[in-house]
Parts: sequence; C-alpha cells; structure tokens
Amino acid sequence: MSETPPFEGRPAAPAAPGQPINGTGPGVWDPEFFQNPYPTYAWLRENDPVRGITWPGPPGHAWLVTRYEDVHAGQADSRLRHDLTAFMAELGIPEPPAIGGDVARLLGRNLTLLDAPDHPRLRAVLSRFFTKRRIEGMRPRIEILADKLLDDLAERAGDGPVDLIQDFAWKLPLTVVCELLGVPAEDHELFGYGTDASRDRGATGEYAAGAVVAVERLRALIGEKRANPADDAFTSFVRALDAGEFLDEDEVIAQAMLFVVAGHETTVDLLGNGIHALLSNPDQLKQLTADPSLVTNTVEEVLRYYPPTDIVTPQYTAEPIAFGDVEVDRHQIVILSRASANRDPKRYPDPERFDITRNTAGHLGFGHGPHYCVGGMTARIEGQTVFNRIFDRFPDLRHAGDPEQVRWKSNPVARGLVSLPVELGTPRRPGKTA
Repeated sequence: MSETPPFEGRPAAPAAPGQPINGTGPGVWDPEFFQNPYPTYAWLRENDPVRGITWPGPPGHAWLVTRYEDVHAGQADSRLRHDLTAFMAELGIPEPPAIGGDVARLLGRNLTLLDAPDHPRLRAVLSRFFTKRRIEGMRPRIEILADKLLDDLAERAGDGPVDLIQDFAWKLPLTVVCELLGVPAEDHELFGYGTDASRDRGATGEYAAGAVVAVERLRALIGEKRANPADDAFTSFVRALDAGEFLDEDEVIAQAMLFVVAGHETTVDLLGNGIHALLSNPDQLKQLTADPSLVTNTVEEVLRYYPPTDIVTPQYTAEPIAFGDVEVDRHQIVILSRASANRDPKRYPDPERFDITRNTAGHLGFGHGPHYCVGGMTARIEGQTVFNRIFDRFPDLRHAGDPEQVRWKSNPVARGLVSLPVELGTPRRPGKTA
C-alpha cells in the first residue's frame, strides 16, 4: 500500500472533518454540518465530489463520495468491501479494543459489516422470513398499534407541546420490530437502548450497557424458542442455527440485534423526518390530506429528501476503483453519501424542493445493491400508516416553535431529529384500540 493517498492535482494532505481543505470550501461533520449538511454537499458535488478527509483509523484518511452516479455505482461494486476487521488484518494491524468489549465484537458479525460469502449466506436466511407477503400481513397490526398511540396522544391534547419523537415515533417501530422478532412484550423496552442512546452520541456508556443486557436476553431466548417455537423471526433464526445455516449462537444474536436496533432507529428517523418535512411544507401536506393515495409516494420522497441513513457504512477498496476522474488506490477507506446523492440535480430536478408527487425512482434512502435494507418494507408500511393517520387524527398539528430550530442528531451515519416538539391541536376522532 502506498504511504499517502493519490491526491494528484489536489491538496497534499486530507482535511480533518469540520475543516475546509486548504481554507477552501465547507467542512464536514462539525456541529453546523449536522444541523444542515445539504449546502455542504451541494458544494462538494460541484467542486470536490471525491474529497479526501482525515479518518480516525488506518490508513489515516478516507474519501467522501457525494455524486449520485458514483454513490449508486459504488454500492453495487464488489471492489468496495464492508468488513473492516478483514481490512485491518490485510494491513497487518492489530485490531484495537472495541468499545463494549466482547459484546461489540459479537455485534460486529451482523451482515451489514460482512462481505461474501458470509453476507449472502446470512441474508438468505433472513430473507426467507421477511417476505413481502409476511410483512404486508403486518399492516393491520401496525394500524392498530399506531391508532392506540394516537389515542394516547389525544388524551394530552391541550396540555401543551409534546415531543413526537419520544412520545410517538420512538414507540411504534420498537413494538413492531419486537413483535416480528418474537420478543415477549415485557422485554420490549430492553431493546430500545440503541435508539434511545443514539439520539445524541454522548451516551456511549449507556449504549454499551444496554447492549449487554439485550444480548443476554436474546441468548436466553434461544432456548425458549427451541422449547416453544412460534411463527416469528427469532424462531426461524434458531431453526436455521440448528440446521447449520448459522455458524454459532453469536451469529444468530448479531443478526437479531441488527434487526432490532437498525430497524428501530431507521424507522424512528423516517417517521420523525417525514412529519417534520410535511409540517414544514404545508402545500405538500394539503395535497396528501386531500388525496391519501399519495402516501406511498410521500414515503419515497421522505426517503429521498431526508434519508434516515446519511452515509453508507464506511468501506474499503480491495482493488483500485475510479469515481469519475479520480482513481482511489487499493486499501483506502471510502464513504458514500446517500443523502448527498439523493439531492444531486443531475438525478433529480430541483432536488432541494420537497415534492410528494415527484418521480423518486432510484433514490438511495434504503441503499442499493447487495446490501439493500432487508427491513425497508416494514419501515415503508409504518410510514404510510403514520403519515395518513396522524394528520387525519390531528388536522391542526403544527410545530411548537421555529421549525428551523429543531435539533438533529450529531451522527454521521443516522440522519434524524433529537426531538420534534409539536402542538397537537384538537383531535378529530378516536382511533381503534389494541
């Protein structure tokens, strides 16, 4: 591997996150960036679409890729690999201690961080359970759960602002994902640690402690599902383990934790981002309430406009790869920005406009290629349910305060609101109850 990245015709060294290159252009991953990354991404797409930045691990630098064409192609390119543990081994660098120790290493075995042959093997096992028919069959239950939570909110109408993240968006996906997995109702709160601690990345210790408890509960659940199998995802995982399709119990637990944590947080952010976008664009909200059939495309536009995952999990180059006229050498870290790609004007006309009637085909809100999100269909159904029902139940719903002042998570991967304060107004009618 070369000692320095190939920055021919470019700055001699990469810039640190938050710092412009040689005093030129915007920074990335600083506090202002997290509040609104889109002007920065627009500048990068136009002026520096494959940008060198400092990376905290080996080899010390990374490439941030921002144009749609490059990001789309990169997600399907086998020369980009996800297993950074294998990358460290290739470089002959001892793996650093993981935050959370053994539990963190266990969770690192989930399929999003793996390549062939492990990734397709694990994905095949998960895909057998998460079929379109099964997930679509969850729609009536999701509607009941959403209506029950809206009933709870209605009881607080007139009491002042409520936080739609904590009081609504956080709760619905957690229940849905735990019921799909087969986690007993009394244990659901154990698995909310991931999203709860990650609203802001200052809660690392809380996150690690919550992971330990959740892993221990899943380990016990393996025996329970063997003794009392059910029509749920975890039972199907245990059967796959006993059939030799999983290597060991840790691999089962890693996929289950991925399903709960990623499925929960991604959907919380989809719901919060979508409600915020609709409230901030009353003309679009008016169209949706006048024609509820637009809700399917509304979800897709939210995924384009405010994708719940800003960047793809950092990858490394197993071979040299070119993005446009920039060739990235072997053994380099590459970061693909879905959020930037989704607002590339070369792909979407007037991309900064939120438009629920636009053609959103090809958006990267849930990725592209072999690592396309397994749980995307579940999140879509939850979004469709919520975006219709919440505005029907609360026709006067509005931001409590300046919508420009909402606080976004300081998280380079997950793009979502820390909180969403709203005034409910007068509820229109009672919903169904569970």
